[in-house]
Amino acid sequence: MSYMWSAISDAAWDHTTGNCGLGWQLRDSENSMAEFSSSHRRSVPSALVAEALAVKATITAAVSSQVSSLTINSDSKNLILLLKTQGQDVALRGVLHDIHVLASSLASISYVFVPRLANVQADLLAKAALVSISSPATIVE
Repeated sequence: MSYMWSAISDAAWDHTTGNCGLGWQLRDSENSMAEFSSSHRRSVPSALVAEALAVKATITAAVSSQVSSLTINSDSKNLILLLKTQGQDVALRGVLHDIHVLASSLASISYVFVPRLANVQADLLAKAALVSISSPATIVE
């Protein structure tokens, strides 16, 4: 029997640098926090691409944790619509393909739009990751 896990993902994108932070959380079938993480990327062309990269990272983490059924929650209405309808977007072509390939290794996946206020924890992770890539490195001697 497979249990439905849930995940929430978010991205923070800086239009002046193209840097973005990605944040995500996985919750098990009993809604207990199972995993959370963040990462960052450089040279990301748009906020929508950043959001798609966050979803891809979330699904990658779920697959690595051997999750079989997953609900992805995101506050990116446009991305959720593209994922639900398997729509195409020129700027997202590669990332959407990667998401669909990763999702095909799960028994089931669903995509749900959530309001920004329901996405605070993933947003904080994403913003912290963006700050970490934007801040100058500290050299300790």
